[in-house]
Amino acid sequence: GRLGAAAAAGAQAATATAGPATGAGVAAGEGASPRDGATENSAGGGSRPGDADQPVLVTNPGFRARPQPADYPGRALEMGQTGSVTLRALVAPDGETRTTRVHRSSGSSLLDQAALAAVQRWQFRAASVGGRPVHAWVEVQVHFRLN
Repeated sequence: GRLGAAAAAGAQAATATAGPATGAGVAAGEGASPRDGATENSAGGGSRPGDADQPVLVTNPGFRARPQPADYPGRALEMGQTGSVTLRALVAPDGETRTTRVHRSSGSSLLDQAALAAVQRWQFRAASVGGRPVHAWVEVQVHFRLN
């Protein structure tokens, strides 16, 4: 039908791009404060923002290597699917990504899985709080558009 023709015509100009997520958070390397009403325990017994059990949120991440764009799934192109996926990657103080998950779906499992596969390959810089490398949820968006 017409949708298939439109998708096929746009296949040459399809793009899957990534960018920082919008919203609150800290950039990699910037300080953060306790969130969700948490308080720091000066006696040293409590966790601090950025500890493994309380990662900070980074919405403007740094990268150790240039991130490669997501592959636009062929079936999604054929179906004319477009959308944006918001993902979160848990990055440890050593810069290694521990887990990656879809935070906000595009509405298409094909696009969500392609975005997840791409972000799992990306190499983020570790965030820091007060000069100390910390655990952080890095939030990014991957956009799938037919031009």
